[in-house]
Amino acid sequence: MKKYIDSIQDPLDKDSNLQKYVTAFSQSNQKDFQNILLSKSPISSQHLDLLKSNRDSYYQFLFQNWMIFITSISNEQFQQLKKENVIDDDFLLLKEKLLTLSKDISIEEISSLFHDSHSSFSNLARKYGFPPKTQNKWRKISSHYFLDNQKKNDYFLSIHSKSYDLFKICRLFHKECLKECIPCQYQFHTSSNQIDNIIIWSDEKNLSHYLDIIRHLKEKYPNLFSRCEETSPVTSTIIPNVGLGVSNIQSIEDYYSSRCNHIYKSIQTILWNYVINHYQEEILPHKSLIDLFAEQIVLDYIKEVNLAFLDPSKKYQDFYQKYHFFIRVIHKKEFYQIMVSKIRRELIKQFRMNHQSHSLQDIQLSYQFGWDKSKHIFSKELIRQAIQKHANTIFQFDSSLYDQLRSYLKVTANSSGVSDEYHTHLYFQERSGFQKRK
Repeated sequence: MKKYIDSIQDPLDKDSNLQKYVTAFSQSNQKDFQNILLSKSPISSQHLDLLKSNRDSYYQFLFQNWMIFITSISNEQFQQLKKENVIDDDFLLLKEKLLTLSKDISIEEISSLFHDSHSSFSNLARKYGFPPKTQNKWRKISSHYFLDNQKKNDYFLSIHSKSYDLFKICRLFHKECLKECIPCQYQFHTSSNQIDNIIIWSDEKNLSHYLDIIRHLKEKYPNLFSRCEETSPVTSTIIPNVGLGVSNIQSIEDYYSSRCNHIYKSIQTILWNYVINHYQEEILPHKSLIDLFAEQIVLDYIKEVNLAFLDPSKKYQDFYQKYHFFIRVIHKKEFYQIMVSKIRRELIKQFRMNHQSHSLQDIQLSYQFGWDKSKHIFSKELIRQAIQKHANTIFQFDSSLYDQLRSYLKVTANSSGVSDEYHTHLYFQERSGFQKRK
């Protein structure tokens, strides 16, 4: 690892990553923040044929090597594995069947073998590692197939490939590992909108070997790897377009979700601290933060009422039969102006009262329309969303907030269980004794 330590770049050291965090935050809530931050555009229909061709070549390669792996297990190995309760007598039936197949079996022949997903062959193949199991659209692959299920991994490398290149990169990597007699364990995501769609798991012993292989492949297939994009903004970079993660968990989903939750909550904290101290400052020409929030809240409320009015449920039907004038009221210009003014005053009260608690309350207001009087509830969630939508504007207005966010993320990393990710180069220095050049 010595030759790679100096090139490790932590995600928080890239200003562009911090900007991506804030942009995703302004467009989401906590539930979909991760999806927005880590998603990409779906594959174009013009590349579907290439995707299919690469996929067929990959699964043909995978089956052929699985077949070699199964048939190469000797009788002595079989007896030992059986004694360890790893395999059963039915393994011999599978091995006998595979020995009758051509080593150059085509993808069409392979498909015909699995035509009946409930056949005895299909059941035995699944039991002993083919096709690899899929979990949450992640397909996990091991060069030792069913014998590698409990392998512990301390690190992972990530690649953000084009969807149609994914299978080709996996095949080339797997093939090179076999050539170098290095075991490999990796997974890829079958959805076209996953940003890091190839994950290579590693222990400490093989990490530098995998990096050497990837560098070799990048030199041998420059066009293929030039189409790869930057990896996840929550992952360190170790060589161009290859991410590095330090983790003691097998689930990549948990890895990403813990980091995304930490980022989301950190932006909330930084944003709130700024808002309660600067809400009356002019952030746009003739507009303060409180003006922007009040206007956004009323606009979102009108949109919310319009959607509710179209809802066929009896709950809303009863409401609008009683207040038939309601839908007309909210579209009046004076309604918007009056409510913006009232909400502005109410927000100022809340910000003054809740300076330390970071809490928000619903705002209930009345509006007189002729002889009728309507009540309007602007929920605290509506208020929170309105503030959040202007996160980009606020961070762009005061760019020092990005530095505050960076510092806060690093300081609070330990308590959030993500410290290794934000200090990857320090982690390797401590374990290896190497010093990163200044």
